[in-house]
Amino acid sequence: MPRFTNVWIAFLTPALLMSTACNYKRSADARQSSPLTPVAEEIQRRGYHAKESLVVPLTNWEASTLRMRSKRFFSFRADQPQPGTRDYFCRFSLFEETYDSIDDAQHRLANLHFAAPDGPWVDEYRLGMRAGFRVGTVTYFLETDAIIFWDEVQRLANDLANTTPGAELSAIVDAPANKSLQLRVTR
Repeated sequence: MPRFTNVWIAFLTPALLMSTACNYKRSADARQSSPLTPVAEEIQRRGYHAKESLVVPLTNWEASTLRMRSKRFFSFRADQPQPGTRDYFCRFSLFEETYDSIDDAQHRLANLHFAAPDGPWVDEYRLGMRAGFRVGTVTYFLETDAIIFWDEVQRLANDLANTTPGAELSAIVDAPANKSLQLRVTR
């Protein structure tokens, strides 16, 4: 009889592990693929390709405090290297967030450089390199993690805002030659 028990254990253990691993994978990756939105498509037309396009679940704080209703995330990389380089391709993320009201969207735009306290950790360096705009109840902001790409990301955010009807631009953070960050409000 002990031999029969060992056979059952040998068959049930992998089955239990597989079902647990599959369920863990589903709960850990709650983000879903998303088609490109018009702003993301416009970025592609300007020489960048989307590497990732996701619907991101909201944190409790984003939903209750900011009154955010949906969030999309897009990761981009330039098709061409930066001028004067062979292998530095600008990379950045686009976040598209929808709110209950225009006031809620304006509030988010004014507080673009703050992270959600219950969301994933974002370092202050990255929070400082955000530029965005609002159209109605939707905010769009671009973010990079490398100072070498910051000028290009700011230029792109300004260009997108200037060519999007009804856009309201956010505060821009300048990176002067010494690469220290300083706040400048535009528009």
